[in-house]
Amino acid sequence: MKAVEKRSRTEQVVDSIRDSIIKGEFQIGAKLPSEDSLCNTLGVSRSTIREAFRVLQTMGYVELKPGRGAFAMNTNPRDLASIYRWFKVNTPKLEDFTEVRLVLEPLAIEMAIERANNREIQELKNINAVYHKAVRAGNTLEVSDLDESFHEQIFRMTKNSLLINLNKLITVEFRKYRLMSFTLAKNRQSAVVPHNKILDAICRRDKAAGIKQMKNHLKQVIIDMENMVAQA
Repeated sequence: MKAVEKRSRTEQVVDSIRDSIIKGEFQIGAKLPSEDSLCNTLGVSRSTIREAFRVLQTMGYVELKPGRGAFAMNTNPRDLASIYRWFKVNTPKLEDFTEVRLVLEPLAIEMAIERANNREIQELKNINAVYHKAVRAGNTLEVSDLDESFHEQIFRMTKNSLLINLNKLITVEFRKYRLMSFTLAKNRQSAVVPHNKILDAICRRDKAAGIKQMKNHLKQVIIDMENMVAQA
């Protein structure tokens, strides 16, 4: 393996390790080099290696065993076709959760607009700004995490513990969806404009616009799922 460039480090590390597994440099079931060893070989930080391992695990190339390390799992796991197949299997359940989100998140944004202070809104702005950078860099894992953080921050701004806890339950179910979806560049870009419109409504304290933009955003999520299934 060769050292990677600074741009889109995580994805380049993912590609490097994946290619090594496919080429047989790491036998299936064999333990991969340690984080420190990969840091030295690829010229990146430990956090980047860990992010790459998480992506590779979701893609099916690597199995992470707590306390033992990362192990090569497959040489031909989730290519584009298998990602589409994953959506075909899981979309009915995900659509059920999205329907619940269509009830909870418009309520959350209405309450957030009523109750959020300027510091909390600024935090949402900060999350959105970093999200834009992650999309431009093509960092799948960071885009997934920041998309989750954006919606979580809106729920935190409601100051309603029940709503916050309900969102946490749904977030767990959507975590893998986000990572699988944002593996594709077009999906990483798809939430940029909706997030901007939602943030703009919050900044203007416009409840009607906030509810409308959140509903539009979540309805588009369902359309995106259906489009993924149609490709399978």
